[in-house]
Amino acid sequence: MISNLMLFLFTVLFQLVIATTDCDPGWFGSKCQYKCHCVNTCDQQGGCVDGSSCAPGWFGPLCQYQDLATLNTSSTLPPDLTDGDSSTCIEVQTFTKTWDIPYGFTWIRIITKQKASLQGLVLNLKNASTDSATRCADVTVINVTNTIYDVLCDTRSVTKQVEIVFLSQISICSVHFSGGRNVALKEKTWQTNDYSEIINGINTTLDASRAVDGNTNANFTYASCTHTKDDDKKETWSVMFSNEHNVNRYILYNREPHSDRLHKFTLISYSQRGTESFSYADKDMTDKPFYTITTGPFPVAKVNITSSTKILTLCEVEIYGDIICNEPNYGLECTKTCNCNDPTETCFVATGGCQSGCAAGYQGVGCSQSCDKTHYGSNCINDCSKNCTNAECNSTSGDCFSCNPGLQGRLCDKACNATYYGQDCSKRCSTNCTDLLCNNVNGFCISCINGTHGDLCEKVKL
Repeated sequence: MISNLMLFLFTVLFQLVIATTDCDPGWFGSKCQYKCHCVNTCDQQGGCVDGSSCAPGWFGPLCQYQDLATLNTSSTLPPDLTDGDSSTCIEVQTFTKTWDIPYGFTWIRIITKQKASLQGLVLNLKNASTDSATRCADVTVINVTNTIYDVLCDTRSVTKQVEIVFLSQISICSVHFSGGRNVALKEKTWQTNDYSEIINGINTTLDASRAVDGNTNANFTYASCTHTKDDDKKETWSVMFSNEHNVNRYILYNREPHSDRLHKFTLISYSQRGTESFSYADKDMTDKPFYTITTGPFPVAKVNITSSTKILTLCEVEIYGDIICNEPNYGLECTKTCNCNDPTETCFVATGGCQSGCAAGYQGVGCSQSCDKTHYGSNCINDCSKNCTNAECNSTSGDCFSCNPGLQGRLCDKACNATYYGQDCSKRCSTNCTDLLCNNVNGFCISCINGTHGDLCEKVKL
């Protein structure tokens, strides 16, 4: 009786725990910390439902990466490359993307019409400060699928223009420039003190977490902004990441009215070791609805924003970059394991892609998809031998599970020994066959011993 009661209580408790993990509409993740960027809606794992795709301006794993292809642009790419439609393609050998403001460059996703070779491409980055172009010396091309390629360049500089030159013309359908993902959402925050006020009839504490709630509304009456008390000192707001991230962009959303309170603010980022990795001091006294600060990617574990006035108000702080994982992990929270053909390779942190290709037996995004039954090897590019039964083989080695009649060996590339026949050469020729010799496929005797006849010499002559 007691055990049944305990089982019932455990079941109820388990259901309550499961219920608490359900996220509000438009959010997903273990802590409901990821915002949905699908055309329609997301499931609890972040996948787009009803076969929909990423909303315009977003791409990549679970649509979490902001696409700079259409952001702050002074020269647009051909519409077919930015329309989000992978069926509209154009032939190009080179293309250039220019922005009004510089961005920290990290990676590009290129979707082609058919399988292509992107090895040998040239990636030129125009430096924002000198206005001179520099060729990326360390370009990495990752084949995600036969038509999806990620192009990486390890650089700490910011750029206003990216030029890609291929060795020959290629039919390209879509291009996405990664602006990183907003890694500040729902992270732990702190501010010097909290101001409270009656807003819409409710006593509301405008605490630090309101700057990372995903709501950029600048209207103070919507209670989506932080607010410190009116003290005679500078106020500070902080966000502390649960993991260290490579950060390349900060966006601070100001409030209305009183947008002057962010004049001459300072922003300082710190690494996990506590050392300063980036700093910025605003010098512009112009009221702005938002501030965009770009930099080359630097490791960040904590960000402090300090006002020059007595009150600090932030309606949202977006911080773009990507997580830093320990080998051999990758993914939004470093919970996935790299699966590269070269086991010493560090895979791409965003997707798990490998320059050496996927480990034998795997293919696709993150090298997580097993080969089908008729393919094997790295990226599943090899066909199983037609000599295998149903052309099916081991996805890692290519060894046949069984052979067609008359054949044997790992790859079923050897004929049966003279006195054997059938599938995997597992049957012996009839003892009525002359010298025990028979057809290695069907077992029919080459000839019969005296006194017998028939295909298998199974009949006695009368």
